[in-house]
Amino acid sequence: MEKLRRFNSLIDSINTGVARAVSYLLLLLMFAVIYEVVMRYTLNRPTIWSMELNQFLLCFISALGGAYTLHARGHVNVDIFFGRLGVRSRAIVSLATSLLIFAFLILLLKESWRMGISSWEIEERLVTAWAPPVYPIKMVVPVGVFLMLLQSIVRFLKYFIQAITGVEEISEVISLMEVRR
Repeated sequence: MEKLRRFNSLIDSINTGVARAVSYLLLLLMFAVIYEVVMRYTLNRPTIWSMELNQFLLCFISALGGAYTLHARGHVNVDIFFGRLGVRSRAIVSLATSLLIFAFLILLLKESWRMGISSWEIEERLVTAWAPPVYPIKMVVPVGVFLMLLQSIVRFLKYFIQAITGVEEISEVISLMEVRR
């Protein structure tokens, strides 16, 4: 049980740290948008790089923020029926949906890795006046998907323990198991 707790803690810490680091990209995104607005509408001198930079930053934020959103339970849930279920029933439904999530994430990881490697091999660039490289951005997607897959495994393990014990939080389960020893 201690190994499970350490694994959960490690994955949660990694995803929280990545999200914290990525959150600073929001500031950069904000400043890039403000700079573009000022240059375009005040000085009538639009930039050639602002749109692509904003798209790249948004891609980084989206790809690397998904795992933390899963950790923080920030994804949309339909609580009409789910909220009325007991702890065990919610855990069993979550286990079933986790299998769908695993299938989707594994497929997405495989395809995004393939696309990222392909882009890296040809050193793909955008066909714009700025022409920034695209391959670093395409390699961020499989990294984000992998982090989300790890966080999904942590959630699956928590749901599995909830389905067996009927206890809401994993820390309570670990405490119960330590007392039984």
